[in-house]
Amino acid sequence: MSRLWRAILTPVDGFITVGKTAKGVSYVSVWVLIWGTAASLVDYILLKREIYASFSIGQGFTFVGYGVAAAYLAVKLAPRFLKQEEPPAAD
Repeated sequence: MSRLWRAILTPVDGFITVGKTAKGVSYVSVWVLIWGTAASLVDYILLKREIYASFSIGQGFTFVGYGVAAAYLAVKLAPRFLKQEEPPAAD
């Protein structure tokens, strides 16, 4: 098994668990998708209603604001999703 795959999938007592690196990368990737999707949807609505124009300071504030909110939520929720799970005990 290559070094990369060992970092991603870690065999523990016959069970294959997801490594910390893969779990962290996946967690950040999901939050980037959440941020991009939410900010783009709000941006689309604001552009269609002509609240601001493309490439304006308002558009920048929209994406930065949603980025700050997503980063805050990601940090707050990280302990819940990134905790290490113990493999089942062998009897």
